[in-house]
Amino acid sequence: MQVKVLSVKNPFAYLILQGGKDVENRTWTTDYRGRLYIHVSGDTMPYPVGAETARYTNASQSEINTTYKNYADALGVYMDALFDKYVDLGVPTGAETEEEWCQRIIDRKHLWQLQAQRIVGYVDLVDIVQDSPSMWAIEGQYHWILKNPTLLENPIRQVKGRLGLWNYNLS
Repeated sequence: MQVKVLSVKNPFAYLILQGGKDVENRTWTTDYRGRLYIHVSGDTMPYPVGAETARYTNASQSEINTTYKNYADALGVYMDALFDKYVDLGVPTGAETEEEWCQRIIDRKHLWQLQAQRIVGYVDLVDIVQDSPSMWAIEGQYHWILKNPTLLENPIRQVKGRLGLWNYNLS
């Protein structure tokens, strides 16, 4: 069975499937609507390195509290759940600093949860607009409206991504 696939860079693919990211920003549009499989491109990561950079790293604290609060909160909830998963996987707790805790995760590459070069789930692409009120929408982009994120229990590994929408044979 042929399915439509979209490659999304790490960590945003996982944010779509597990972190409440309901909009994918693109510079282009498509007439396609329906089930859309998510392929993770980029590098395998221990946690969402750089996810905050895209939005609010250069923002003032008051701007973060108003404009980007929901985004920062959603990312924080996702990070907390991910760190809980690392505890469940046996990463030692009791670090004195956040940097020490992150280094403990980085040192255990075999446990990294944000795997790349694989199809990890699917969503329903229900619409494409340019005026989404979602906190994930970026002005001047097409906002692909995503619903029903589902993480695959067994990701499809060693899949090379492509630009644009592409087909993959599931059989």
